[in-house]
Amino acid sequence: MEFHWHRSNQGDLWLSKDAVIALANTSMPSGYRAIDASLLGGEDIVNVVISTPFSMGEEDVKVESELKTKLARLFAPLGLKVQLSWAFKEEENVDFLGLMNKLKKRPIFWAFLVALVAGISQLGIKGLSLCILFGIIGWAVAKAVISGKLNDLISRLLNKGR
Repeated sequence: MEFHWHRSNQGDLWLSKDAVIALANTSMPSGYRAIDASLLGGEDIVNVVISTPFSMGEEDVKVESELKTKLARLFAPLGLKVQLSWAFKEEENVDFLGLMNKLKKRPIFWAFLVALVAGISQLGIKGLSLCILFGIIGWAVAKAVISGKLNDLISRLLNKGR
């Protein structure tokens, strides 16, 4: 999603929501994460929604003020002021019975189940396990390449060697 920010003689200026969230996440302390952002374009304010696992206590108030200062410095070169909103993450209990009921209604679940039975009957447990292993490895490599983390890892390893 993109936010329309300014209009000038040279065209419109848009900000990407994902880019704002990624930029905010570069300054997050451990346990905190930016999960959403919005732009109040007329007032040049970016509202960042931050998820934290704790309820607000004295330590969290201190972290909030430090975080607001960090984010204000981060967004100031863009000409934006920062407003923070908080979303507290409570521990969730997993309802396996409810999850199974939801899965039963999805065709992808049944397709996976039939593919699993066919894979075991045709390839055996060992053959199917190898297919799944290589599929997971391929997925992980593709995700690392697409996200750019592979390049970061390679450059860190090369820098360590020097």
